[in-house]
Amino acid sequence: MRHEGTSRLFEAGFTIEQVALVTGHKDWKMLRRYTHLRPEMLHAIRAARAA
Repeated sequence: MRHEGTSRLFEAGFTIEQVALVTGHKDWKMLRRYTHLRPEMLHAIRAARAA
């Protein structure tokens, strides 16, 4: 569940700092371990930020 939740926060457009605040991670290395983004969502995030 933690992997899923962390990944979806990034897909929703939250920043590293915001996600770490929600998940309680203190460093990027551990936060990265719990993040599994789907490639198609990366394209959607990029398109949303460009719009």
